[in-house]
Amino acid sequence: MRLAPILIATILYCSVAAPSIAGPPLSSGDALTAAAQAAEAAGNIPKALTYYQTILKRLPGGVYAARALRATAVLQINKLNDPEAACKTDQQLLSQLPEADPAVTYQAAMDLIAQSDKLKRPELKCQAYSVMLKVLTGSPNRSSWYLGLVQCAVSAGDQTAASNLVDRMFAECSNEPGFRSNAEALIPVLRAASAFHGLADGTQRRLTALPDTPDPAAAAFAQYQMLAAAKDYKGAIAQAQAMAIAYPQDSYTTQALINAQGYAESPLKDWMLNRDLCRLAAMSMKGPDESGNLHLALLYWVRACGFLKDVPGADEAANYAFAHFPTCSATQGVMMQALTAHCQNPSFWMDPAEMKKAIEQARFILKHYPHGTAELQTRWLEAHFIKMIAIDKRGDR
Repeated sequence: MRLAPILIATILYCSVAAPSIAGPPLSSGDALTAAAQAAEAAGNIPKALTYYQTILKRLPGGVYAARALRATAVLQINKLNDPEAACKTDQQLLSQLPEADPAVTYQAAMDLIAQSDKLKRPELKCQAYSVMLKVLTGSPNRSSWYLGLVQCAVSAGDQTAASNLVDRMFAECSNEPGFRSNAEALIPVLRAASAFHGLADGTQRRLTALPDTPDPAAAAFAQYQMLAAAKDYKGAIAQAQAMAIAYPQDSYTTQALINAQGYAESPLKDWMLNRDLCRLAAMSMKGPDESGNLHLALLYWVRACGFLKDVPGADEAANYAFAHFPTCSATQGVMMQALTAHCQNPSFWMDPAEMKKAIEQARFILKHYPHGTAELQTRWLEAHFIKMIAIDKRGDR
């Protein structure tokens, strides 16, 4: 006899809302990381390092592996007093998994820069600056990293590299808040070696030719801050929305939108406005930055869609994240949350065709993020979809 569709739907809807998984198995990244942290807290550093090595063996190529390498480097320098080993581990992270977790990449790069002078290994700086420029494409501090690379080129006597770096710095970073001060700092760096005096003169001329006018985006952000400080939250949000139109993909715009979405959530409690601001924030970014703003914007966007039961909005967030930022550590979670959004409607569980589409989407996520942070929940959903289709078929008999 066929089971009542609404009964089946209710059972599966409740089970998705409250998963029956007591906790991830020990082989999962979360469990292994927790075990490593517990061993570290207990002072058992060798055991902690063993857990991190297990992560690298069982879950290679993903965010867990990147974080395990970073945690290992921190232990090597802080607990084992072995900066050489720590640098080697951070170099491994930057060379093998630079995009797995941009925030972790930034931490490793900054430690390599700090250790470079102490160990008299200038190549560490060069690698760190190069990787940050490659990965953190949404950072407002890229001009300072170009400055660091120019210093490396001058030290190596590479005039061609220095000239190319200066060109890229002016082309890419002229709208950054700290661009002018970093560009001015180029001059003494270039004048320190006679072979670079011509490039120093050319750089000075380019600086002089830049318009010496206040940055309009900075002024708009200052106005936003004034409205927020006065607790005029609606006015501040309107200012952030206006900045998204006038200054798209500007770092000041991103700051305003990320901040404004918080006011929409509380005290305004307007989830539709929160969703729209998070969407604008994600679209205002060229790529990841060291502060994790892209990660937050994408996850907050799909979270708001979930609260609103906005399935098309959740799908848009997932599609945008995968199309524009496939390597962002948040993207797999956004895609999984979009998949979950479909399950919030009980009618979903009465439509085998929709469940088959959901199975395909779950397998798509697992294919592209096999060792990701959303792996366990995605596999759990896939199993439930398969079980539901089987129950539905038995009910037809």
